[in-house]
Amino acid sequence: MTTLLLLATLHAGLQSAGDPAQILGTWRGTSVCTDRVAVPGCNDETASYEFTPGSRTGSVHWEAGKIVNRQRQSMGETDAAFDPSDGCWKAQVPSPRSPGLTAAWRLCVDGAHMTGEARSGNRVFRKLDLRREQSTGAPMYGLIGKMTAVKGERDALAKILVDGTGTMPGCLSYIVAADPADADALWITEVWDGKASHDASLSLPAVQAAIAKGRPLIAGFSNQVETVPLGGYGLKK
Repeated sequence: MTTLLLLATLHAGLQSAGDPAQILGTWRGTSVCTDRVAVPGCNDETASYEFTPGSRTGSVHWEAGKIVNRQRQSMGETDAAFDPSDGCWKAQVPSPRSPGLTAAWRLCVDGAHMTGEARSGNRVFRKLDLRREQSTGAPMYGLIGKMTAVKGERDALAKILVDGTGTMPGCLSYIVAADPADADALWITEVWDGKASHDASLSLPAVQAAIAKGRPLIAGFSNQVETVPLGGYGLKK
């Protein structure tokens, strides 16, 4: 887990549901047909979706595409809006292959993972599973910070931080170090392949569990610095 993850939950909270920032960007993954009786023209596809800010406040513009022979082909555009009762983004999209059919799309975002479905009436005919793509050439993202533990709890806090870093996609380096001049202080240094990966890690179950477990052991934060790592021994970009 990361220092700023703890800061986010203690001071700012997680990125709010329905914030367009949670879905903006490029997503790529599988789009699989589940009912060819309901929609005979349905084909399995490698999906490539682009989301940009919409024309209405809180909406997003969705440009749907697919990958054919390693080339991206556009399939149409529409706007999507967040449904707070469901916690997902919704859109009504006319089918390009089935005249007269309007599909109801549901897109659910969990960090850098998107799942979704398309319905014709009450029948689900397509399932989605996509991942947010890291922009080519995007700069690395770094964090350096000091965390002060409740007196006598530094070792316990350090163990929670280290144990919570097992699998964090996009994390290139994560170091927890004891401050030799302060018996209660830890220094955390981390490097990510981009800020999007760091932000997406907020939703990882291991990170959520570590935040809940570590919060009572934290007395405070200081010396928080965001950096743009350029390279160095041990880093692969």
